[in-house]
Amino acid sequence: MFTGGIPYFCGGRSALGDSTLECFKMDLTTLEWFIDGFLPDGLFTSEAGYDHSPEWGLLMSGGLDSDFNSTGTVLRTMDGSQFDHLPELPETSQGHCLTIIDDTRFLVAGGSLQTTYIWDDNQSQWTNIGPIPSGSNYYVSCGVVRDPESDAPLKVVVAGVGSKNGVDIYNLETNNWEDGGKYSNMDNHFKK
Repeated sequence: MFTGGIPYFCGGRSALGDSTLECFKMDLTTLEWFIDGFLPDGLFTSEAGYDHSPEWGLLMSGGLDSDFNSTGTVLRTMDGSQFDHLPELPETSQGHCLTIIDDTRFLVAGGSLQTTYIWDDNQSQWTNIGPIPSGSNYYVSCGVVRDPESDAPLKVVVAGVGSKNGVDIYNLETNNWEDGGKYSNMDNHFKK
């Protein structure tokens, strides 16, 4: 992930199972990594979802705690070193995607989540918008489609691998899921 165009990552674990709470940032003049903060509360991996915007700062959600349990933690940081907790996801999760919709909303979908949620800062609550219709919960990625003239968010596209290997589109104007089609070659690619 990037904060202000600078490569940045937090937490993780090695192949040996060792975990780290450190957040690392790259010094672009020396091309060396340095520690720039620590994940709070024993959350040692936040690989489940990242996004960055000037309004939200950097958002991280889900992940694993030091006992390898999924969490519903949602963290925000503006500078990469001080973290604020947002209200937890209604269910624990890892492996989902996260995308910022606009100045007040973001969406999390896929992974181990049983449904899809939108956080609204104005209402200070999570809204359940239902599961991804295609069941494409693994290796999931999501992003926002914006109006080319106004830059207003129109739809959220969620794509992944799952029971139907599909693309789903959440229409922000109608608040309904739409079928985005199916990957043409994914069925054979993921068969064993």
